[in-house]
Order: sequence, then structure tokens, then C-alpha cells
Amino acid sequence: IVGSNIFNIGVILGVSATICPLQVKKQLLRIDIPVMLAATLLLTVLFWNGTLSRVEGFFFLAGIIVYTLFSLFYSRKHGEGPNLELEEQPKHWAVDTLAIIGGLAVLVCASRLLVDNAVSIAKELGMSEAVIGLTIVAAGTSMPELATSIVAAYKRKTDIAIGNIVGSSLFNILAIAGSCSLVHPIEAKNVNYIDLLVMLTISVLLLPLVKSGQKISRTEGFVLILFYVIYIFWLLRDTI
Repeated sequence: IVGSNIFNIGVILGVSATICPLQVKKQLLRIDIPVMLAATLLLTVLFWNGTLSRVEGFFFLAGIIVYTLFSLFYSRKHGEGPNLELEEQPKHWAVDTLAIIGGLAVLVCASRLLVDNAVSIAKELGMSEAVIGLTIVAAGTSMPELATSIVAAYKRKTDIAIGNIVGSSLFNILAIAGSCSLVHPIEAKNVNYIDLLVMLTISVLLLPLVKSGQKISRTEGFVLILFYVIYIFWLLRDTI
């Protein structure tokens, strides 16, 4: 979760912004990104001792339910319908549904192959489980987000590109950390305060970037990528 959120913002948003500057709508700037930052700060504080209890997990799950219901209500109240004169006529819903299921199946299978084989190689190199989780597993499980955001940026659907990452990072914390710790309290002492601070810093960095002209420029995209590269070099300093 920690490594995935760092990868989401540093690499996926960074690469997407280099393809096409990401224009940010007011809802993301005023609501979604601040909520993501609040969830990130909360995870950093609660997980500072390397543990997450069932009670804390319950509050995370309650948070994602409240946020999802609010998002649905807000979009119905303030959302705008598609401009059918400018966009292609939609296909039958069954065709779209099959395409979505097929795409997800391919992404899940490909990510599974990537993660399993990369983890085997990493263990042969003597990397710890924490480092594997923060790097290879985080990147591998974020491949669907990477593919989605890159395609969205290429097609100039910048709302999807950045919303995908903000939503994914928020879901990682509230839904995944919440459900996992509810099933069994999480204890991961090797994910230390530096990793948490890196996750918090790159998340906080996102806010001034999107406020500058309400978009993430190509230069800012390169800054995010550089931030991630520096972190990875620091993380792997003993194995390089």
C-alpha cells in the first residue's frame, strides 16, 4: 500500500503528465485531493509504530464508504452529462461490459505474472520482504493504473488520468488497509517512518503542483519521476 501510493504519484502521474499536461478540475482540487491527503496523514500517524489494529481498520473502511456515498451524491448534483454531439456514440452496454471484464482479466493475469517472477528474482538477490513490497510488488500491482492513466493521457482524457491515481491511492489506504487490518491486525515493522514520510511528502507535493495553473505540467511530471528515482536509489542502496 505504501509503495503503491508512492509509485502511483511519482511514476504514473509523472509519466502521464509528460505525455500530456494534466488539467485538474475543481472537484479534485477542492475535495478529492484534500481527502486523499487527510487519509495519507492518518495512515502515517496510525502506522508510525508499524502496526494497524482492527479498530483502526474499521474506521478506514467506514471512511471509504462515506467518501464513496458522498462522491456519488456530489456527482449527481453537480456532474455534467456527456456531450453526444462531440463524442462518439456509445456502444451497447453489453459490449462495453465485456470489454471491461476482458481488459481487467488481462491486466490482472499480467500483473500476477510480473509480481510472482519479479519477487522470485528479488529474493535471489537477497532483498527483504519490506523492500520487495515497497518496490516490485507495489509497481506490479499498479500496472492497471499505469496502463489506464497512460492511455487516458494519450487520448487527452486528463480527468481520468489524474482521477484514477487520486482514487486509487485513497482506495489503497481506506479500503485495502482497512479490510486487511480488520481481517487480521497488520504488523510490518520493516516498513519504517522514512517510507511513511516519503509517501506523505510526495502526496503533499501534489497539492501545490495542481494549484499552479490547475494542472500538472510536463516539467512537474519530470519532478515527480525524479523524486521516485531518488527514493528507489536510497531504498536499494545496500543491494546496488
